[in-house]
Amino acid sequence: MIDPAELGVAAQVLSVRYAQRQVRRSEVFHDYGSYGLPDATLDMDYNFWVIRGLAAGQRTLNTAT
Repeated sequence: MIDPAELGVAAQVLSVRYAQRQVRRSEVFHDYGSYGLPDATLDMDYNFWVIRGLAAGQRTLNTAT
């Protein structure tokens, strides 16, 4: 784990969307019918973050969300 105090100031922060899909809520939420809400479409995006140019050693971090 990286100590946030070590990071310093980032020169560039990128969010990269590598996929997206559209599904029904009932397909992704467990037992959705019991919620009492109408089923509908749900847009899902898949991203990861790249943090480049960190002051401490100029390293590059990649973190998935």
